[in-house]
Amino acid sequence: MEFFETYHYVKTILTVTVFIMGACIGSFLNVVIWRMPNDESVVIVPSHCPKCGHGIKPWENIPIISWLYLRGRCSSCRSPISPRYIFVEFLTGLLFLVVWFHAWNLWEAGVHTMHLISLGGMINQMTLIAFLISFSYIDIDHKIVPDKLVLTGIIFAFAILFIWPSSHGLIHPPGELQFLRVKPALMFVIQWIAPIWPEILDSVQALSVIDAIWGGFVGFGIMWGLAFFGKMLRNKKEFHFNEPELLRLNANGYFHEQLFTDWDDTFIRDQDRMKITGTLKSTKLERLENRVGGIVTIELCGDGLISDDKIIPLNNLPEIELEATNVTIPLEPLGGGDATLMGMIGCFLGAGSIMFILLFASIIGAIMGGVFILSGKGRSYSSIPFVPAIALAALLYMFYFWEVYAIWASLFPSEAPA
Repeated sequence: MEFFETYHYVKTILTVTVFIMGACIGSFLNVVIWRMPNDESVVIVPSHCPKCGHGIKPWENIPIISWLYLRGRCSSCRSPISPRYIFVEFLTGLLFLVVWFHAWNLWEAGVHTMHLISLGGMINQMTLIAFLISFSYIDIDHKIVPDKLVLTGIIFAFAILFIWPSSHGLIHPPGELQFLRVKPALMFVIQWIAPIWPEILDSVQALSVIDAIWGGFVGFGIMWGLAFFGKMLRNKKEFHFNEPELLRLNANGYFHEQLFTDWDDTFIRDQDRMKITGTLKSTKLERLENRVGGIVTIELCGDGLISDDKIIPLNNLPEIELEATNVTIPLEPLGGGDATLMGMIGCFLGAGSIMFILLFASIIGAIMGGVFILSGKGRSYSSIPFVPAIALAALLYMFYFWEVYAIWASLFPSEAPA
């Protein structure tokens, strides 16, 4: 009886500790999400209110509790503090708990060879979760995947791997090639290396390093290939309206059917161009004032409106109203940032995760796009943040790895022990 009481006491203490640790890391992620896109230091500059510059005191920086105590407002200027802050802290703590409980339940079930049981496996997944949360919110806010953050993630992935080689799912050296059936993507590349370097099958660290490098290569390569060919096949969309449709352009973006699209979402690549042909209804742009009532063709790029070999910057663009008959809009099927992100995920989870994540990210992305359109907040050609879909698919892979392996083992049974 005393053993079970101690067991549950220890489990409770560890569970609370994991959640608190996750919430604290979530508090730091809020700083990363806000500062990284603005090229601000996430370490050197102390926490402060972005509105009034008030330095955040220690008691105002307690995850979750401080936001509730301050009722979501700055203690100095009383400006609202976004509920996102408390949500990110809670979400990070919750996802850390999921990793923890998943590992603990597997241990209780006697699944001692499962990679989630190792401390390295848990640290590996928790670290990746922290990066995925940061990337998701930065993509939602700014439609970018910062290269500095990707590089930092790759450094963390290899640092964890060298400290805990078992973080990639190999608790002990496999010894023979057939024992790698649990990691078929790694087995594929090792079968070419093993004849030349047979000792590799006796080193968990060497196999894990190859798994990370191969995972990064496969993740980046497949996503880059999809992005490259996607841009070749579908880099713009042309609309020809039977009845003229009203478009309004200003320094921030353009309105069409009462929906607003900003310029940052329109011009992602340097070569992107937007072309509009229609009847000019009104404008305060001096170069076009004498053409009001006539047919005009306006061409824009990321730098601004192109007029007589000169460019009028977008942030100086006065309002222009047209009844458009033809519109050409640039499209970005996939961004280069998505490719670097998949490469980073491959370094954390290995090459075996890539196809699973891509499949489910595509499904989740399609659902998100459908909801976006049905809610009236977007169109079929509108860009949507794809990183959250990748992050959700990566979570599915991490939390259901054992189920995926069980399906694989049932399809390809082997008499060799796993």
